[in-house]
Amino acid sequence: MRGSGIMIREAAAFRDKLSVAHWPCVLAGDFNFTPSDPAYSLAIGDDLLPEQEQIVHPSRVVHSSLDPSVLLNLPATPIGADEDDVEAVDPDRVITNARPAKPEDGLLTIPEIVAWFRKLPRLRSAYSDGIAAARGHGYDLPTFGTRAQPPTGRRGSEEPEYTSYTYYWKFSADYIFFIDPPTISGSVTGLLAPLTTAELEPGIPKLGVSGSDHTVLVTELNW
Repeated sequence: MRGSGIMIREAAAFRDKLSVAHWPCVLAGDFNFTPSDPAYSLAIGDDLLPEQEQIVHPSRVVHSSLDPSVLLNLPATPIGADEDDVEAVDPDRVITNARPAKPEDGLLTIPEIVAWFRKLPRLRSAYSDGIAAARGHGYDLPTFGTRAQPPTGRRGSEEPEYTSYTYYWKFSADYIFFIDPPTISGSVTGLLAPLTTAELEPGIPKLGVSGSDHTVLVTELNW
């Protein structure tokens, strides 16, 4: 989440450094978060839901690289896990070699993180805008919202249903984001339709479908 904010800040700063504030910025790739993640919500301008704040709390830690004393008091296994359960723990959800942050550590609180994102340029999602427009014209495209059913009114429901689909994991984490110039609002004039679950089964890479474990995202943007 903090990394996303830094990326947005630096992209806008780079544009300003080149004296091309009238240019849009396009940020695309695997962001490693889903449309229901706190990082997505903050980047596109939504407030955090209470359940999203609970996701952020465990990430407010200080790593042993900054405080070596952390290593002196580590449990033998992840907190709350038996030794027999360690292999079943998702490594992406467990923070190791770290301790909870203290006020004197200077880490931003959740309200401070939200306030920081509000000062940054707001990202727009090309696929979210494009799929919403296409569905408005009668196109039945698979979406994240149909699968995950996020709360009504939250942005992100119009993202592709899946952008990675393998035997071991299935999720949506790839995006084409853009930042509008100050005086011009961009529009999505075309996109490559997301693949359906039937096309992705039993998983990708798959001959004739995708040579990667991620799908291809293509949009046409106009300013």
